[in-house]
Amino acid sequence: MGLTTMETRILQRLAEGWSVADIQESLADSGAKQEVADALAGLLEGKLLEPSGNGIQLSPLGEEALREHRGPTAGHTLG
Repeated sequence: MGLTTMETRILQRLAEGWSVADIQESLADSGAKQEVADALAGLLEGKLLEPSGNGIQLSPLGEEALREHRGPTAGHTLG
């Protein structure tokens, strides 16, 4: 699955524990407010994000997509 740069940034920040509001604020500061909104909608539609008690979080599919994007040597190892 090919991720856009914005989608990758969002997934990475969620994986690091950022809130959606903090992500929107940090990425929208660069003038990409609509791009952030579109990327979030696309990630939700693609089932890479899922609702959680406090907003949204990475889904198992989103975690897999992020691992694939980072490459085989990055991230956690299975074992």
